[in-house]
Amino acid sequence: MTTTVENPVNLTGDEPIPYTLNVSLAKAFAAITAPRTWTFTVPAWCNFHAELTQVCPTFCTDDHASDIDTPTPPSDICHGQFIDGCIVQLTDSNQPTEPWGVLSGHLQVSPYSTDPRDRVPHVSVELVQEIWTDALNPEQLAELIEKLAGRVENLRHVHAELVAAVAEWEARR
Repeated sequence: MTTTVENPVNLTGDEPIPYTLNVSLAKAFAAITAPRTWTFTVPAWCNFHAELTQVCPTFCTDDHASDIDTPTPPSDICHGQFIDGCIVQLTDSNQPTEPWGVLSGHLQVSPYSTDPRDRVPHVSVELVQEIWTDALNPEQLAELIEKLAGRVENLRHVHAELVAAVAEWEARR
């Protein structure tokens, strides 16, 4: 079952952001991991001074040690999970190749962010070391995946052409 829900956290009074959620998949995933709960202190220089309790989303792998140990403004709270990429050899012009990380990412949500888009889970993809996409919602991430899949399919055709070209080249030698 798929349903459209609204962003549950709306601290700034902005319009809630609707997004699509596969409810049965979300419930199955949530049942796998019990959420972690922790408390942080809001510093006195914020509009209010208090202790707030957070419940990590099931995807969150952050330890939140610095959030717990040091007074933290709510807008700095971020739940996240880093997504491993891979290493490929790349070069800038005629320089020797070097290992570069590609296609890593970060799944995150900042529940008290001043930007309403950050208050719902989103992914930023690091295409190449230190070159990131903007925060992507599920539909935008699916679009990026399709674009990249199309380029991979194109590279498969180029690979077949390269294999044929090398065979032809070797046969003529």
